Amino acid sequence: MFPAEIVLKVLEYLDGRDLARCRMACRSLKERADRNSATLYAFRLAMHDYKDAAQTPYDSFPTAALRLQRLEQYFTGWEHLDHVQQERIKLPGSYDSPSAQLSGGLYAYKYTRTGRKTIGFVELPSRIRETRVTTWSQEDAFDVAAFAMVRSEDLLVLLEVNGNLHLRTLSSNKSHPKAQCPILLLDHTVYGSGTGAVIQMLGDSIAVYDDGDLMVWNWHSGDVLHPCFG
Repeated sequence: MFPAEIVLKVLEYLDGRDLARCRMACRSLKERADRNSATLYAFRLAMHDYKDAAQTPYDSFPTAALRLQRLEQYFTGWEHLDHVQQERIKLPGSYDSPSAQLSGGLYAYKYTRTGRKTIGFVELPSRIRETRVTTWSQEDAFDVAAFAMVRSEDLLVLLEVNGNLHLRTLSSNKSHPKAQCPILLLDHTVYGSGTGAVIQMLGDSIAVYDDGDLMVWNWHSGDVLHPCFG
């Protein structure tokens, strides 16, 4: 076995998901990873599909220990609904409540604007990320039947009523650079308003289910992983 200092240095180079595998390998690795603020912080972020904000101004929390402390406060607040502040936010448009998602402090919802179904976004206030309320809308030339997002990947998935599945970035509304095929085609049409369509994402996979039909892709390569029609 290597000296503890070397093992810990190696662990600090791993991302959160690799750390999770190491923690399951043996008790010694788990104890070392959990005693170090940097590795525990990376692990806790990955388990909730978050990413570190080190690339943005973060002068208030310069160390991993302080970031970990704030992160645990954040998780505890959500678990017990014990929030340090409350703020009412007025949402524009005709709100379609079943079609809403929350990812990484970003709230997105589908609503009707000038007769077209579109997506509205709200950056929620956070002491941890040092953000204030910001709202904006997704402007597209088509009706959105359903949508999903993963903020840690900067990924926005829009299902068009005609069946096209658009892979965009949340930050710019442009084709996602990690998607080799930024528009995926369904083999059937989403009928009507598309309110029954559901999009789910896990890792590299995107699944769309509607009216008994299921399609699964690898969103990076565009390969169909599971075509199944009811």
